[in-house]
Amino acid sequence: AGGGGGIEGGEEGVDAAATPRAKEERPPESPELERVAALPLPERFKAVSELEGRPGEFAREYLLRFSHYVLQRTPEIAYDLVSVDRGMEWGYAWEAGPFKQMDMLGAAFLKSGFGANGLDSPPLLEKAKDGFYRDSGKDQLFLTNDGSYASVPEVPGSIHLALERRRRPVLATSRGAS
Repeated sequence: AGGGGGIEGGEEGVDAAATPRAKEERPPESPELERVAALPLPERFKAVSELEGRPGEFAREYLLRFSHYVLQRTPEIAYDLVSVDRGMEWGYAWEAGPFKQMDMLGAAFLKSGFGANGLDSPPLLEKAKDGFYRDSGKDQLFLTNDGSYASVPEVPGSIHLALERRRRPVLATSRGAS
């Protein structure tokens, strides 16, 4: 920082991002990025995996390197991948944890991207034949660190509506019910 207070010698108490100079240095708005950001989450990940130009290259490299790190470290630091996803979703308000994100990107994208970036294919990815999560009809299953699938543990006191609909189908309907 320079001689004044604040960031980069700006005025004391003035947010540097709000200064005219900072506004001039911001990258131009991108209609394509705005379109992608407005998509539902699964479509957003598909669109990012196909996005052209520098923003697409940056996003793909970030997602691939982050995914690789998570795949490498999870067996060392977590009991299961559900814990990692829930930790990121609950602790950082992510819409989807890293393993749910990787399922949206797909194993083929991850494997080819790892190869293109000179990264090995982590053992946990090799074990994920049908993705990290899958449905068994009544329950959602997740890939365990040993390569088998187990039921996603329920959170005490919570209700997962999609699972409840599968477990307990509607027995009767009424036109008067709302």
